[in-house]
Formats: sequence, structure tokens, C-alpha cells
Amino acid sequence: MQIFDVIVIGGGITGAAAANHLIAAGHSTLLVEAGDFGAVTTSRTSRLQYCGLAYLNGFESFSTIATQPQAFAQRLGLARRSMRERSAFVRQSPERLQTVDFYLPIYARDAASPWKMKAGFRLLDMMDTGGEGLTYTFLDANAARAIPMLTGASSRGALVGAIHYVEYQYNWPERICVDTVMNAAEAGAEVRNYCPVQHIEREGDGWRVTCFDKRTKAPFSATARAIVNAAGPWVDTIARAAGISVAQLNQGEKGTNIALRLPAEFRGQGLQTLSRSGAPFYLIPWGALHYAGPVNSSAEADAKGFVAQDNEITSLIDELNDLFPDLNLGHEDIVYSWAGVRPRTYAPSAPSGGSGLQLHTPAMTGLPGYYVYTGGLLMMHGQIGREIATAVTQAFSPSREPQAVKVGPRPLAATDQRGVITSVDGVSVPVSALNDMVARESVMTLEDVMFRRASFGWNEHLGTDVVEDVAEAVRETAGWSKVEAGLQIMAYRETVNRSYKFRG
Repeated sequence: MQIFDVIVIGGGITGAAAANHLIAAGHSTLLVEAGDFGAVTTSRTSRLQYCGLAYLNGFESFSTIATQPQAFAQRLGLARRSMRERSAFVRQSPERLQTVDFYLPIYARDAASPWKMKAGFRLLDMMDTGGEGLTYTFLDANAARAIPMLTGASSRGALVGAIHYVEYQYNWPERICVDTVMNAAEAGAEVRNYCPVQHIEREGDGWRVTCFDKRTKAPFSATARAIVNAAGPWVDTIARAAGISVAQLNQGEKGTNIALRLPAEFRGQGLQTLSRSGAPFYLIPWGALHYAGPVNSSAEADAKGFVAQDNEITSLIDELNDLFPDLNLGHEDIVYSWAGVRPRTYAPSAPSGGSGLQLHTPAMTGLPGYYVYTGGLLMMHGQIGREIATAVTQAFSPSREPQAVKVGPRPLAATDQRGVITSVDGVSVPVSALNDMVARESVMTLEDVMFRRASFGWNEHLGTDVVEDVAEAVRETAGWSKVEAGLQIMAYRETVNRSYKFRG
């Protein structure tokens, strides 16, 4: 029986950040994840280290601010956190980001006039004095009409101007999560993926957690003084299944996106606007493609994961055709799609949950040593990890000496004579690095390699152009026979076709 200070449940970005900061604070830490690290909600993000502009949506008038002061203050707080974490991540891991040119059109009928939009950007800039800041420029109507994407978006009325601003995009969000987990492991945390929790119970002054290890095909148990439930949309599901009596804390919101090829003149241009229903809507460049969305709906966490449904894809196509009436898009134009569920904080008055981030402490859960985090976001994971570690350390002293938090990408093996594997859209990974990942980073499946250890999975072909080469390159290190490697390839292709409705 292993004994820890803290057991973290959930290996998405919130759990990864929690484990990394807890071990740095001196708490012996076990991290358990039912599947692979960063494989579900973390991999379905907008892929933006976002400035937080959308948090100000709906507060364009002074009367709205006056009648909803608490909501406005909460939104301002989220925007401020977004700006500060944006700067911190840009400085910490610049190699994990790339800049994207975004345009925010301003129409005559909009509630936010040009001066209000300018004021909003100025306000965001002021929230992070000394940080990376926002690079933005106001374009008058004539300058806005010279931008192909804005000219194409001709159905929303008279264009009176636009804001051009530079945003940061994660070139690979899953790897950020894996790096964070592996940094925690190198600092002394024990990390286990493919270990779903089966039971949680009080034992003395602490907790016993029993999991099933899919590698060894056997259960194992560990005890700890505290539990951090960071399972995203599954925090309530895990509590119920484990027999923990606690009020509902999560309220899921499904988001669906599509990736498609738009006219060549749109390439490299991002668009932030509002959908017909008034919700934030994005067109975000991704190599030669754009991804569009989201379309949102309330949803409970599903153990089988989430897939974009045909009616949701149709809704996104309709939205794009309304925005760009000359494109005449159809289902045949979709290259692939994806869907995920955001871990919203439960709010009875909000059908899709509240937008706030919340650490539910033992005083709030009513259970000694039981912490739950809801509303976690990739773009704020550093601050979230610090918040969790601080709260636990305030409750009891760590059993080890504190150390510096390990952050940023991990070094991988240098290139050797085995060469590199290169996809058709130019993603290149040394074979030695692939084998290093398999040997040291808790890889169990070929999908783990393709999507979360190497960067082939999210290319234009979802990695199908190089999957056989990768499987052969890592086969011996992974311990797969040729037959097993063939089965891994089949499973990968099935996942791509089923989960992403890939049309390659």
C-alpha cells in the first residue's frame, strides 16, 4: 500500500498542473488518469492562449453593467486572469505558440460601437501592465473592406470598421499537458495513466483510492491525506461511482467544431464575431485549413467520449453560409470535425453552467481533505495549479522539501542515424525522439504517440499519411509484434474515422 500526501484524479491539464505544483510545494503526489494524459477535454480546446475578450461580451451598455455588477466584476476578473496567464505562458513556452492575425468586424447594427470596442481592447491591455500586451489596430470601413475575410462576411450589414489584433495559438495543446505531467514525474510525483478510479473511501484521517491498472490488469490502492478531484466534466460521475456523497459541482457544455478548407485568400486570417444567436463564433486558421465554431449545447459527461453529430455540423455550415453567403458550403466541404465537453461550474440558473473557475475546498464540499476543481481552462492552467497547491499547503504541511516548479517543454533525445518521419504537410519528428517518448512517457497505444506525444495527429490528414511509418518506427520500443502493430494501426484509423469523421 502506497501512502501519499495528495492523490490527484484526472490527467487533463487541470490535474497535470495540480500535480506539478503540489509536488513542487513538497507534497508527495500520485496522479491517476482513466485514459491517456490530455486525451479528452484538453485536446478539444479552442487552441488559443486567449486574451479574454469574449468575457466582456454582453456588457456593451452601461445599463447592463449597472444591473449586473457582480456578473460584470466576475467577467472582468476572468479577463484579467486571461491576460496575465497569456503573458506568463508566452514567456515560459514560446515554442509552443504561434501568432495568428485575427479580425473582429464591427457592423452598424452592433451593440458595441467602434469606440466601445477600442475601449474594451484598451481595458484588456491595462489589466496586464508590464505583460506581453495586446497588439491591435483599428481599421476604418475602407481598410476593413480590403481584408478578404471581412469582405466575404457580407451578410451582417454595413461594415463600419474592424479591429485587427494578434492572438497566440497553441500549435499542440496535448503536448503541453504531457510536458506538465512528465515535469511532475521528474520532480518526484508518481503518474499513472490508463488507471480508472474504482472506489474512494475514508480511511482514518485520510482517503483510500482504489484504481484498476489497465497495463497490469489488476487493481491497486493508495492512501492520502487529501484528494484533488480534477476530472473535468467527470468530477461528479467519479464521486457518484465511488460512493462519495457530495452536491453536484459540474455542469457540462458540449462544444462542436469543424475543420474545412476555405478560399485561398482567407488563409492565415482569423475571424472573431458573434453567431446569429449572439454567442462567440470563431474562424481560426490551422495550417491550410480553418476550424470553425463552436456550436454549444448542454451535455453530461460521457465515458465513450463525444462526436460531432450531423445536426451540429449542419448548424455550423448554416452559420458559415449565413456569414459568407457566397461560399455555398455543404457537408462535403468538411475535412474533419470534433467535439468535447467543457467542465463548467454548476449554476442552477444557467443551462450550460457558469463561466467561473472554482476550487471547491473541504469547507465547501463538506468532506475533510476533499478538493474539487471545476471550470478549468488550458489557458489558465498555471494559475490553477498554484491555487490548488496553495490551498492544500494551507491545510497541512508537506512531507518533503519544496522545490522549484518545473515548467515548459521537456528535452527529447537528439537525432540519430535512424532519420526522421515527415508528414505531407511538413511535420517532422526524429525517429529517436519518437522512441524516447515511447520509452519514457507512459505510452500505451499508437494513438498516444500520434496525437499526444508527437504532433502528427492534428495535421491536415490527422496523421493517416504517416501512421504506418510511425508504428514501424516505435514497434520494438513499444514491445509490439508486427501483428500487434497492425492492430494498433487499425485501431488508430477507426478512431480517426469515428471520432473525427475524417473524410481523407
